Amino acid sequence: RAAETIAGSLPLHAAQVSVVYPGYPRPRDGEGAAAFRYRQKRDAAHVDGLLPIGPERQRMLRERHAWLLGLPLSETSAGASPLVVWEGSHHLMRRAFASALDGVDPRDWADVDLTEPYHAARREAFETCDR
Repeated sequence: RAAETIAGSLPLHAAQVSVVYPGYPRPRDGEGAAAFRYRQKRDAAHVDGLLPIGPERQRMLRERHAWLLGLPLSETSAGASPLVVWEGSHHLMRRAFASALDGVDPRDWADVDLTEPYHAARREAFETCDR
């Protein structure tokens, strides 16, 4: 309420709290080896709102967010992954999505398959951005 007093109505979604239990990461029931390796080695890096849709898991922008705020609620070591930032990756993602969505009406963005540009930008981020 205090923020709304200062800035007016804010378009905020309900908060999400992510909890990391001792022993994380462990394979999930039904999770393949590659998916587990990705969570383990790449900190489960992802773009919020870009969801895997259908049997082919096409990445589609189904939950658009204006911004996200991640706050660690406890102290962790530098190698821990509760909150990881790949420095500069936002520039790579913005460029990839801007190119893929150029000329597409924003009302139709949820129907555009962003799988390839997303995977390419993600590979570039892992190769070039500091963790």
